[in-house]
Amino acid sequence: MKLAIIGERDFIWGFKGVGFSTFPVGDTSQAERALDEIGKGDYSLVYITETFAKALLEKIDEVSRMAKVDITIIPGIEEKKLGLEKLRKIAIRAVGADIFGES
Repeated sequence: MKLAIIGERDFIWGFKGVGFSTFPVGDTSQAERALDEIGKGDYSLVYITETFAKALLEKIDEVSRMAKVDITIIPGIEEKKLGLEKLRKIAIRAVGADIFGES
Protein backbone atom coordinates (compact mmCIF):
# COMPACT_ATOMS: atom_id res chain seq x y z
CA MET A 1 0.00 0.00 0.00
CA LYS A 2 1.45 3.34 -1.08
CA LEU A 3 0.70 6.40 1.03
CA ALA A 4 1.23 10.06 0.18
CA ILE A 5 0.75 13.51 1.66
CA ILE A 6 0.55 16.90 -0.06
CA GLY A 7 1.02 20.08 1.94
CA GLU A 8 3.27 22.66 3.52
CA ARG A 9 6.87 21.48 3.78
CA ASP A 10 7.16 22.19 7.51
CA PHE A 11 3.94 20.32 8.23
CA ILE A 12 4.45 17.15 6.19
CA TRP A 13 8.15 16.36 6.66
CA GLY A 14 7.52 13.98 9.57
CA PHE A 15 5.27 11.73 7.46
CA LYS A 16 8.25 10.61 5.39
CA GLY A 17 9.66 8.82 8.44
CA VAL A 18 6.57 6.61 8.66
CA GLY A 19 6.59 5.57 5.01
CA PHE A 20 4.63 8.29 3.20
CA SER A 21 5.68 9.74 -0.13
CA THR A 22 5.76 13.47 0.55
CA PHE A 23 4.80 16.22 -1.87
CA PRO A 24 5.83 19.53 -0.31
CA VAL A 25 4.09 22.38 -2.13
CA GLY A 26 4.03 26.14 -1.82
CA ASP A 27 1.04 27.05 -3.96
CA THR A 28 -2.09 25.65 -5.56
CA SER A 29 -0.50 24.96 -8.95
CA GLN A 30 2.21 22.82 -7.32
CA ALA A 31 -0.50 20.95 -5.37
CA GLU A 32 -2.42 20.33 -8.61
CA ARG A 33 0.73 18.92 -10.26
CA ALA A 34 1.27 16.68 -7.21
CA LEU A 35 -2.32 15.38 -7.57
CA ASP A 36 -1.64 14.63 -11.25
CA GLU A 37 1.49 12.68 -10.30
CA ILE A 38 -0.38 10.79 -7.59
CA GLY A 39 -3.12 9.97 -10.10
CA LYS A 40 -0.52 8.23 -12.27
CA GLY A 41 0.94 6.28 -9.33
CA ASP A 42 -0.42 3.31 -7.43
CA TYR A 43 -1.42 5.10 -4.22
CA SER A 44 -4.08 3.79 -1.84
CA LEU A 45 -4.34 6.71 0.56
CA VAL A 46 -3.46 10.36 0.14
CA TYR A 47 -3.72 13.21 2.62
CA ILE A 48 -3.82 16.81 1.44
CA THR A 49 -3.73 19.76 3.78
CA GLU A 50 -6.72 22.06 3.78
CA THR A 51 -4.55 25.01 2.80
CA PHE A 52 -4.36 23.62 -0.75
CA ALA A 53 -7.41 21.35 -0.88
CA LYS A 54 -9.99 24.13 -0.66
CA ALA A 55 -9.02 25.44 -4.12
CA LEU A 56 -8.78 21.96 -5.65
CA LEU A 57 -11.96 20.18 -4.55
CA GLU A 58 -13.03 19.30 -8.11
CA LYS A 59 -9.53 18.07 -8.99
CA ILE A 60 -9.43 15.98 -5.80
CA ASP A 61 -12.75 14.33 -6.72
CA GLU A 62 -11.55 13.71 -10.28
CA VAL A 63 -8.25 12.10 -9.24
CA SER A 64 -9.99 10.12 -6.51
CA ARG A 65 -12.49 8.64 -9.00
CA MET A 66 -10.07 8.00 -11.84
CA ALA A 67 -7.18 6.59 -9.81
CA LYS A 68 -9.41 4.87 -7.23
CA VAL A 69 -7.47 6.47 -4.39
CA ASP A 70 -8.86 7.71 -1.10
CA ILE A 71 -7.91 11.39 -0.76
CA THR A 72 -8.54 12.83 2.69
CA ILE A 73 -8.40 16.51 3.57
CA ILE A 74 -6.61 17.19 6.84
CA PRO A 75 -6.16 20.44 8.76
CA GLY A 76 -2.94 22.21 7.82
CA ILE A 77 -0.91 25.00 9.29
CA GLU A 78 -3.20 27.82 8.14
CA GLU A 79 -6.63 26.31 7.47
CA LYS A 80 -8.64 23.95 9.64
CA LYS A 81 -12.33 24.49 8.87
CA LEU A 82 -12.79 22.46 5.65
CA GLY A 83 -11.17 19.28 6.98
CA LEU A 84 -13.29 19.34 10.10
CA GLU A 85 -16.46 19.92 8.04
CA LYS A 86 -15.65 16.92 5.85
CA LEU A 87 -15.14 14.75 8.94
CA ARG A 88 -18.48 16.00 10.30
CA LYS A 89 -20.27 14.93 7.09
CA ILE A 90 -18.64 11.49 7.21
CA ALA A 91 -19.75 11.07 10.83
CA ILE A 92 -23.33 12.07 9.95
CA ARG A 93 -23.44 9.42 7.21
CA ALA A 94 -21.92 6.80 9.50
CA VAL A 95 -24.02 7.30 12.63
CA GLY A 96 -27.00 9.25 11.32
CA ALA A 97 -26.48 12.19 13.69
CA ASP A 98 -24.27 15.27 13.91
CA ILE A 99 -21.96 14.21 16.73
CA PHE A 100 -19.80 17.29 16.09
CA GLY A 101 -22.74 19.68 16.44
CA GLU A 102 -22.40 22.48 18.91
CA SER A 103 -24.80 22.60 21.83
